[in-house]
Amino acid sequence: MEENQTVLAFKAVCNFVKALNEVFGERQVSLQLYAHLLEKTGIVHEEPIRRHVSVFKHFLKANEANWTDRSLPLVFGELRYSEKVWIDLQRIFQIAGKDEQDVIWRHLVTIAAIVDPTGPAKALLRQWSTGGGGGEGKEEDFLADLLKKIMDNVDLTSQNPMDIVNSLLSSGA
Repeated sequence: MEENQTVLAFKAVCNFVKALNEVFGERQVSLQLYAHLLEKTGIVHEEPIRRHVSVFKHFLKANEANWTDRSLPLVFGELRYSEKVWIDLQRIFQIAGKDEQDVIWRHLVTIAAIVDPTGPAKALLRQWSTGGGGGEGKEEDFLADLLKKIMDNVDLTSQNPMDIVNSLLSSGA
């Protein structure tokens, strides 16, 4: 894999782990450690970057049948960087909702398309982007509904920001 491709894959891995950590980090300490390690890994740390990308490449290769058809359980459920730094993706899929699973699959397929440009991931992403089951419509609907609830229940003309926050919290939106 050429250097630019490795850096792009590393960036995609960082984005994925950061998003996972924001949602599931409190339930998985090893995920928090993975996110922290990635945050501290600079672009000059070439060997650790290659190692992170390699962990994901092997995981995606072992689970290719899973991410191509979004099937569970995973053949290989862990992304393991070290004894303490790993992600139990099998467990995350078990506790994730349908929309969260869709986002996880999209991240994994995106990373797969970067680490193996000749594999099936690029075609799958193209199919999803043309409305063939990528789940983005559900995400857009969810966000639109959430924004509508906020706009309906919050007085944005208030001069006190705490009034806006209290209004939002008391509305249940």
